[in-house]
Amino acid sequence: GKRVILFTSTKVREGKTTIVESLAHTFSMSKKKVLLIDANFSNNSLTRDYSAKPSLENIGTGGEEDMDKIRNSITHTPVPQVDLIGCDEGNYTPSEILPKNNLFGSLGQLLRQYDFILMEGSALNHHADSKELSEYADGIVLVYSAQNALGEIDRESLAFLRENKDKFIGAVLNRVDEQNLDL
Repeated sequence: GKRVILFTSTKVREGKTTIVESLAHTFSMSKKKVLLIDANFSNNSLTRDYSAKPSLENIGTGGEEDMDKIRNSITHTPVPQVDLIGCDEGNYTPSEILPKNNLFGSLGQLLRQYDFILMEGSALNHHADSKELSEYADGIVLVYSAQNALGEIDRESLAFLRENKDKFIGAVLNRVDEQNLDL
């Protein structure tokens, strides 16, 4: 029943963008309409991958006329049924850059048009972005690379996920070496 899902990781370059793109493509093949929101301000890969307009920072909401502003900020991707709202890349958090009445307050209205909204946030160990964005998500997915080991630095990030156990859907183990799989 979770339709607004935040994808995060503990470290950078764990594969969040790849997982989000793959899941969106899979939903598309099932005729589901998906809105991607690139809220990874420290590395806006989704925005760059789809040559999207970096508009997230400029969307203020508060009325029906603002839905037109949101619709005009959406980039249609080459993947059928998948749209994207991109962001600028910079060293700031959502609370620092987004307007007071920002897009995230209108996710309920967007869910009338989309089956799922998938948000990409930054790595928990390095930025507060995903913690701020978790307020707007129904579910949180952690993307974790099998090439990395959990360390002391991950403790605070994992504590955050435990605190949000009602929203935490689970983890995706990414970059698994086929030699380590018992097929």
